Amino acid sequence: MTRKDWVGMPSVLGRLTNSEFRRLQPLMREEIFPKMTNEEFWESYRHFLAYRPQAFLSCIHCIKHLVENGTLDFNNEHVAAISQRLAPQQRQKLASMALPYLNNEKLVGQLFAAMQITEPATRVAILIRESTPLAYYLLFNTLKSMPDHHEKCLQCCRFVMKRKDDLSYNMASILRTYFGLSEIQGQLSLKVEEYELSYLESSFEKFRFVLEGRRPNL
Repeated sequence: MTRKDWVGMPSVLGRLTNSEFRRLQPLMREEIFPKMTNEEFWESYRHFLAYRPQAFLSCIHCIKHLVENGTLDFNNEHVAAISQRLAPQQRQKLASMALPYLNNEKLVGQLFAAMQITEPATRVAILIRESTPLAYYLLFNTLKSMPDHHEKCLQCCRFVMKRKDDLSYNMASILRTYFGLSEIQGQLSLKVEEYELSYLESSFEKFRFVLEGRRPNL
């Protein structure tokens, strides 16, 4: 599509019947968006969102192929325009839907910056929805940055324990030890030693090493 195509798009889409519009949505998600470059995707996504955000917001899932080929970039005029147009709750929803597809700290940082998600508490609310090593690492670092974070750390620790999987139990153990959450009782499979706490802080790879139950080679 060229830029001049967007002017007439609302009237074209407005002539579709309800059933035709319902068929358009999966077509965009499954056939059209996944074949676009980074620039093409964000420009198209911007205009479809402007037309009907409730119908096309979930198409953010189509960034998956851009992550896989290493071309995803949130730093462009179209993403900025999307962020300005969406309400705060919509920006947070978009970030929550995009997060599972991101595979490094830089992209998550770009996402939060682009969607104007600067408050640590809001970032925590988004990150805790995911139980991947990357999300847990970023959650850990975000909690560290919060003043008077004890109560929030306690809430997060209890929340991840409810998932009842090995990785989440290990995350709970890290939070309990690092933040001194004496309120968390009971036996957890991972025992984090005091000397390992600085190891957790040093990098994602080292944090993941401990999170997965391996011992650091100091």
